Amino acid sequence: MENFSIGKYRKVVIISIIILATIFVTVLSIQPTGQVTAVDKKAKCLTESNAIFYGTEWCPHCQEQKKMFGDSMKYINFVNCDSNNDHSFDNPACEGITSVPTWEINRQMYVGTKKVSELAKIAGC
Repeated sequence: MENFSIGKYRKVVIISIIILATIFVTVLSIQPTGQVTAVDKKAKCLTESNAIFYGTEWCPHCQEQKKMFGDSMKYINFVNCDSNNDHSFDNPACEGITSVPTWEINRQMYVGTKKVSELAKIAGC
């Protein structure tokens, strides 16, 4: 033990702390497979209530709306109103849509970015 200097000891301690911190952060960031989040539940409920999200890929507000759903976006009925990506609403399914994002819930149109909780409330989720 006499050859093991204080400098080497500090280095081992620092490296150990870094490794443990990395493991801790990794474990906390892993979401267990199959875990259903609150946003998942609301997104599924919106779909079950036949809610439709009309938007485009280039619309910044649509991208903001998608980020609010995160991975739960896969459950949302999304209609891309610009299937040619040429900044025109060329999709026949978007007839009557003049601005995006637009949500159709219970046969009513709601224009603009909405909180997930607000959409769920409108849909009766």
